[in-house]
Amino acid sequence: MTVGVYNSAGELVDTLFNGSAEYVPGQLTLSSTVINGGSQGPDGSVHITFPGYLKMPSGSASDVLVWSALNSGGQLVASGIYEIEVQYLNTFGQATTLDRSIQVIDEGPQNSLVIYDSSGEVVRRLTLPTSAGGVVGFSLPVTTWAPAYDPATGKAGNPLVFDLSEASGGAPAQTSWDGLSDAGSPVASGVYTADLVYFSEEGASRVVIAKSFNVVSVDQGGLSGLKFGPNPAMAGTPLTVDYNPVAGGLVEGLLYDVRGSLVERELGGTAALIFPTSGLASGVYIAVLEFSRAGASGAPLSRSFLKVAVVR
Repeated sequence: MTVGVYNSAGELVDTLFNGSAEYVPGQLTLSSTVINGGSQGPDGSVHITFPGYLKMPSGSASDVLVWSALNSGGQLVASGIYEIEVQYLNTFGQATTLDRSIQVIDEGPQNSLVIYDSSGEVVRRLTLPTSAGGVVGFSLPVTTWAPAYDPATGKAGNPLVFDLSEASGGAPAQTSWDGLSDAGSPVASGVYTADLVYFSEEGASRVVIAKSFNVVSVDQGGLSGLKFGPNPAMAGTPLTVDYNPVAGGLVEGLLYDVRGSLVERELGGTAALIFPTSGLASGVYIAVLEFSRAGASGAPLSRSFLKVAVVR
């Protein structure tokens, strides 16, 4: 499956994803239909939610991609209407195309601090403080960071701090990262790179300063130790999902048939979730396990996907 961004002339601007995926019939959803190119706020990027899940290069599964109005070369695109298009080919050779339009408003070049994972994907865009000369350098007090996530907020209670240097030569400023991606999920352990991108006073040239660091021993606040069975299951035999319990977490299970219809919705206990099967027809089903912090609102912190067969 491929996910690409095309301009109004039909030219490919950037490829957001090219790999394997599981498609549940549905439509693409966008967090916004208008984004401000170059903005460091939430209006500077769009979150694209895919109906199903994508198998990322890191081996994890996700249903969200982020586009920040950049082309394949990392340059800001011009103002205009762009098309986000998904081309999916299933194992039977049947093709499905999904597309949504989005408008980009060019605010001009702005300095930014962007965090990438080891596969080169944008993980987080951080807001930089506003100053007359702009931020032109940064340093990291540590090169290895072990975030400790707060169960109440889902964010790292010990954020990674970046010391910033300003062109004006004023007192050093700081910005910090809470260990979450732009989609609001805790990141995995691995090697990350922070890129400071800044422009000349005329906005004509683009300078990148990159520094790498390690994220280790991350409590992702998600599900681990997943065990699912029996698979296949005889109709009438409950499907049980066991997992390692996480303090302050809620688990909800959604079971879809191959047409994408929701057939079961169950809440998990402290260490297991059970899907009844007495009313299910023979076939293949997709189980989606969503993990959220108790009392938190918004998107789940993590999703896990499992495929199971039911036999009568």
